[in-house]
Amino acid sequence: MLLSKRRPNFYFSIIFLFSFWISSAYAQTVVVDMDGAVDDYLALSILLEMPAAQLSAIVATDGLATVEAGLQGCEILFKRCQENLPLLGAGEKKPLKGKNQFPQEWRNQAATLFQLPLRFGNHELHAGSMKPLKLPLIRTSFFPQKSILLVTGPLSTLAQLIRNHAISEKTFEKIIIMGGAWKVSGNVEATYPALKYPDAEWNIFNDPEGAREVFSQKLPLYLVPLDVTKQFPVTREFLERLMKTTQLNPRGLFFRDLLVTQKPGIFEGWYELWDPMTVFAAFYSELFEWEKSGIDVLTEGRERGKVVPSPKNPKISIAVRVNAKRVESELWKLLSQ
Repeated sequence: MLLSKRRPNFYFSIIFLFSFWISSAYAQTVVVDMDGAVDDYLALSILLEMPAAQLSAIVATDGLATVEAGLQGCEILFKRCQENLPLLGAGEKKPLKGKNQFPQEWRNQAATLFQLPLRFGNHELHAGSMKPLKLPLIRTSFFPQKSILLVTGPLSTLAQLIRNHAISEKTFEKIIIMGGAWKVSGNVEATYPALKYPDAEWNIFNDPEGAREVFSQKLPLYLVPLDVTKQFPVTREFLERLMKTTQLNPRGLFFRDLLVTQKPGIFEGWYELWDPMTVFAAFYSELFEWEKSGIDVLTEGRERGKVVPSPKNPKISIAVRVNAKRVESELWKLLSQ
């Protein structure tokens, strides 16, 4: 009789372990190429919570933050979330042509972000307490075959890898890029009025020559432009709900603490989940509507960084609409205990 009472629990345990093994065995390997912005870390915290994703490597490219600051932020994120660090790599430290276009005050803020104490339980984590990172060289073996590459910063590193023949059409199953403004206005002038580039988005604007080179290649490219991130802006109500929620997991707590630092942009109505939307596009592609087109990037004058249709370039998939309600619902599930 005692044995028969225990047997259901035993079978349940076996089924649970088998299910866990199956999900782990079939998790999609992911490499992230980021530039150390707050929304990069928001995206990483979401990615860590996705059972279908196995993060194998992070490359930091110079963009909103320096390469060193970006990787140091990753180290704090993984320590705070009680995760083992993946392989870390140093990407390109400058655009293919010209210089970094992000405002210097923004880069200064990004560099000092993790000098603020980030509390976890009874401990505080400071960037200054971290040991210097030993960065491996980016090489072909850095990228697991048939993995997904998420690019959430400028395309400088990806363009250079193409030039060095370090990747091919078969290296990645998908390359999902956050960038560009397809059928909507850009966000460079909208968020920094001193720069009069109304059609440009920041990631493409920072290295249009690199982006142009990437889009000319025959690669499995997917673009997540401002067209879809504008459909899910971060509102004051969303932030207030997040602050009141008591059932957040460690990644959710990190997500909340970082998002709070972006209050000015949220209250002014222009802050969006740019890089997190790229993660959802990778693993919830059915929530997006896609269209195919070749694209090119303009590099001169006030149209610098503008993406335009191109009949001569290979067609890529471009997200044009998203089910914002479903994305928000899934986001809450991922951040909650």
